[in-house]
Amino acid sequence: MATPTESRLLDATTAPFNDESLLLDKKGKRKAQFRPEHSLQFGVRPMSDPPVLKVQCLFCVHFGREILQPEKRLREATKNIKYWRPPYRAELYHKHHQRQHLTLYTTYERLAHREKLAFFSPENVARLRQTAAAGQGHKQTLIKAPTSAATWKQLFEVPLPYNLHSLVDMYSAQATSAAPLDTRTQALCMIAMLLAQPQANAALLEMQLVAAIASEVPRSDILHLIFTAAPVVGMPAMLAALEVAHKVFNTPESDEEEAGDGSETPTDLQV
Repeated sequence: MATPTESRLLDATTAPFNDESLLLDKKGKRKAQFRPEHSLQFGVRPMSDPPVLKVQCLFCVHFGREILQPEKRLREATKNIKYWRPPYRAELYHKHHQRQHLTLYTTYERLAHREKLAFFSPENVARLRQTAAAGQGHKQTLIKAPTSAATWKQLFEVPLPYNLHSLVDMYSAQATSAAPLDTRTQALCMIAMLLAQPQANAALLEMQLVAAIASEVPRSDILHLIFTAAPVVGMPAMLAALEVAHKVFNTPESDEEEAGDGSETPTDLQV
């Protein structure tokens, strides 16, 4: 006579096979598989043919990681390339880009489909990397001018509803909030983030200004933001940003669509 333990084992081996749980697992895995449209949407690249077992971050490959804060952990992470393995989820890409590629990713998100296709092209990558390298190699004084906040207030006594610090704070708060900013404020936040960089990239600033104009952000708001950034970034950088804005404002619409094609070599906004 079989013992209770043997009876349970016998029942388990003779019971009909129920594949419902297996099907659910397979459905879950299918939902977590790599989606080809994410390549362009998030700037990532699958490392093999389907089924994809590994996905690579193209921002890490071509530009490295940004150091947004001086913590040692972030400094050590700048040399690593990010890879993802199953399950693949859009929020994981977004979280990584927000933490490690904020400046480039916020610009990339607002690009048109055709501009995203060209963003990681060898010509455009070389253009952006050359611009960044030139800014790190030396500093160039564009013009000698007083840069203190007190002197600047004497030159332009204007209200500061959209100054640099408030916009950066608004964008940082929005990143952790479910409520999105309105289109106008979002565009100004993007520009403020670029202006606040120690070595502002003229190519990225130009692309962001074009996107802001396309979103019908008033040019007066853009100019006001650049003007009021002077006490933070300095007069030379502010004047260089105005030159980029002047170029964008005076570019015909037919030419704006071709912006970012690598036909010109921009210069960094340097102090």
